[in-house]
Amino acid sequence: MTRKKQTLYILFISGAMWIAFSLKGFSQVSSYGLEFVSFEAVQEKRTSLNLTPTKPFSFPDGFKMSFDLICYPRMDYNFGYIFRIIGQNSHYIDFLMNESYLRIINSEDEVPVEYQVNELMSLKKPVSVPFVIMFDVKKKTANITVGRKNYSFEIPYIKDFKTVHIVFGRNDKPDMPTTDVPKVTISDIRINDIKDKPLYYWKLAAHTDKGVYDELKQRFASVDNPAWLLDNHALWKKRLEIRSCLNPQIAYNHANNSITIADRKDFRIYDTKTYSLIYDKPVTGKLQSYHANQLIYNSVDNRCYSYNMDINPANSTITSFDTLTADWGNVNKTSNYIHFQHHNRVFVPSDTSLYTFNGYGHHKYKNSVMKYSFNDRQWSELRFSGDRIHPRYMSAFGMIDAHRALLFGGYGNETGLQDLSPRNYYDLYEIDLRSMTSKKLWEIDYVKSPFLVANSLVADTALRCFYALCFAHQQFNTTLALVRFSIDKPEYETVSDDIPFSFRDVLSYADLFLNRETNELTAVTYTSSTVDSISVVSLRSLAYPPISTSALLQLPTKSGNHKTLLFVILAVAIVAVIVLLMYKKKRSLAQLPPQESIENEDDDAEDADVATQHDVPLPPKQSVFFFGGFRVIGREGKDLTDEFSPLLKQLFLLILLNTLEKDSKGISSTKLKDILWFDKSVESVRNNRGVMLNRIRRIFERVGTVSIEGQNSYWTIRLGDEIKCDYRDAIMLIDKMKHSTTRTNADLKLLLSLVSRGYMLPNVQTEWADTFKSEFANNLVDLLLEISNGNDIKLSNKETVNLADAILIHDVLNEDAIKLKCTALVRMGKIGLAKTVFNSYVKEYSALFGVNYKSTFDELRIKN
Repeated sequence: MTRKKQTLYILFISGAMWIAFSLKGFSQVSSYGLEFVSFEAVQEKRTSLNLTPTKPFSFPDGFKMSFDLICYPRMDYNFGYIFRIIGQNSHYIDFLMNESYLRIINSEDEVPVEYQVNELMSLKKPVSVPFVIMFDVKKKTANITVGRKNYSFEIPYIKDFKTVHIVFGRNDKPDMPTTDVPKVTISDIRINDIKDKPLYYWKLAAHTDKGVYDELKQRFASVDNPAWLLDNHALWKKRLEIRSCLNPQIAYNHANNSITIADRKDFRIYDTKTYSLIYDKPVTGKLQSYHANQLIYNSVDNRCYSYNMDINPANSTITSFDTLTADWGNVNKTSNYIHFQHHNRVFVPSDTSLYTFNGYGHHKYKNSVMKYSFNDRQWSELRFSGDRIHPRYMSAFGMIDAHRALLFGGYGNETGLQDLSPRNYYDLYEIDLRSMTSKKLWEIDYVKSPFLVANSLVADTALRCFYALCFAHQQFNTTLALVRFSIDKPEYETVSDDIPFSFRDVLSYADLFLNRETNELTAVTYTSSTVDSISVVSLRSLAYPPISTSALLQLPTKSGNHKTLLFVILAVAIVAVIVLLMYKKKRSLAQLPPQESIENEDDDAEDADVATQHDVPLPPKQSVFFFGGFRVIGREGKDLTDEFSPLLKQLFLLILLNTLEKDSKGISSTKLKDILWFDKSVESVRNNRGVMLNRIRRIFERVGTVSIEGQNSYWTIRLGDEIKCDYRDAIMLIDKMKHSTTRTNADLKLLLSLVSRGYMLPNVQTEWADTFKSEFANNLVDLLLEISNGNDIKLSNKETVNLADAILIHDVLNEDAIKLKCTALVRMGKIGLAKTVFNSYVKEYSALFGVNYKSTFDELRIKN
């Protein structure tokens, strides 16, 4: 292959991999589908999805149609047509639903299929029911699968279904109209031919105003009155609006995912799951402060506390609210002096303490850190070491684990004096409450338009990002935009649509919370009026994780549009170059350049059998992969990775990695809580853990045997022998070869074939995962270097190159590996290639360490 062809090939593959990864990541994080608008609306406002709006389908030999159906529980009345397939001569097949059954009914009023759902409907959560129907014209049969049950029946007039119309929901066809529509959601409609070759696929995710295109042939399906689930990730929904007194207090209860709204007259609790008030009573007693954000929820004693901080901690006050008596327990006059307006606060269960950060009052910005211990009932001021955080207010704050937090942005200056040129801050700090240190992670140098942020941020450590509500503060009538920021570098992008917001400094407030059980964000806003002392509190929701509004729009691909095609090719090429450079920089520093790959070598005959990451196919079935990226493949060869949410993946990996540790009894419930659910009560953690472990069990029903056990508060996950796990096999081989007196070439080849697929869990960027990665890399590198220097296994030059490449995947700047590789290349007569590899290594070494590499190529004393 010529160098030019190889370069073009790499660009194409890299671009294609990037696009596939982007699409895959999108499907992993965003729910999608078409929810039917049902009896909550009048007939003409109910949902209709017509797959044949302009012409019917023609299937001479028959066809197969499948889709995913979601049924909703505990509905008093739920009846209607999920779809109607209309053939010739007034023949049709209906798929109907009521509270007890899913039924197939034909034009002869026969009921060949009846699937009971009343037990499923008694569950608290929506239920997914896969559906498949296949018409076989030759056999004159229809085969149907509903859930896990299969049905088959004869259709004497099946030739009338060679040409069909297919309509879901409301049907407006004059000869066979239907207006009864059940409350269900459908997604992933696929139509294949009788040999199961894909013909059409409507994902029902991105869409147009009038309908949706199939992904294979761009066939258009019209939609009336849709409720697109994907829209919930981009478009905020107003859930509730209430009138309150001046400057109501807002606090989030992580234990039951509710929001408290308290003012001088009333105490209200808003449930983020039902979007309604579950507590609304007038109060006695007084708040400690009538200024914004001076309320906190204590998850240990399940109470809300109102507090007021003073410059002198001894003068700070706090009082709790009793929901049974609706009393604050405070009769003293509420203080009008406020020193820490728009500060940040958090309750930490591990030490039962309230921590507050920064704030503004009396023309001064603060960078004070205050602590109230509920155990000692004492206020104190803390001193943090590390990078200094300048005095400010209007920052965003959020926890990333049990003792670490992020603080972003704000408004202030170095002196704290308001009259000395205050400015916007766009810096990110990591705050460690255990070690009492602060570390600056990055700062944005330039923004087009100044902005401030709402009081809380939502961190996603699995995706290495956080979300914050941002707004332009130079005007009264402004809007809040949800922005996703990288935790690792100063990069950000706007997601979702805007929220109207009236900014009046300390008389307005905005906050952001995440219900991790329902995966839904809630934005709370209010602006107070000094004229009538009234605030209007608005609560809006958005499905998590959010996406940009542009991701909702589906654009059809037109084969004749050469400009569009040229643009796509150019975009792919640009992205491919970027991906290639990033990949080479991070993981393939010492990999052989593709234009001079080793194809011919008069070396040992066994060289041809040496496994590399290019010629080792991934086992197609019953596999769990760690190297090159987390993947789970089912027994039928289907990739099930998308079914692991970021949190579910972390739970699975945490338990499995700890189980595979030598002589390990697993991971304790306490450690799981500290890492994954640090902000939740013990009962909430138990419920979450049980639900998610059952979800893992259900996924592995399609993979193989899995044993998930909890003994003495320790959890383990053990995979059956029929499931291939590259990490498990690799650590067993490393342990075997490490303690064996007779190492074999077969074991080495197998080990290299596993670890050469890529770095271990590259997309899992967490502190706990880094520990496992580092330990594995150290053990692997030590073993491979020992083998390369020993006499147990005679390595050919090509085998030496492959061994060195494996080391460099897991330790990109390993000097011993680069010497091994270059030495082997020189012995093979690839001196130019050896110099190229060495020069790339030296360049990367200098870039990372800021100093020149200590040796030159000639000083390595490589001899042919």
